Amino acid sequence: MAVATIKITTSPEGARLYEDQSFLGTTPMSIPVEAEGVKKYTYRLVKDGHEELVVTIPVSQNDKDSEVEREFELKKRVKRKRTVSK
Repeated sequence: MAVATIKITTSPEGARLYEDQSFLGTTPMSIPVEAEGVKKYTYRLVKDGHEELVVTIPVSQNDKDSEVEREFELKKRVKRKRTVSK
């Protein structure tokens, strides 16, 4: 089986990384994946105070024995002010 590594970094770092519902760890993180044919790997990035981000990273046999690096900027969650009507 051909293997590649997906390296995910975030700004800010320390985002929780999930594949489906499985917690994989926190960023920065390297994940070994199959690199046969073309496959798409989908991950969810979660960090307190920031918007959740779902990313899909394609990997092909051309990535075999290499590192596929992706960096993602996590946007701060905007706090909405509550208005009270009288």
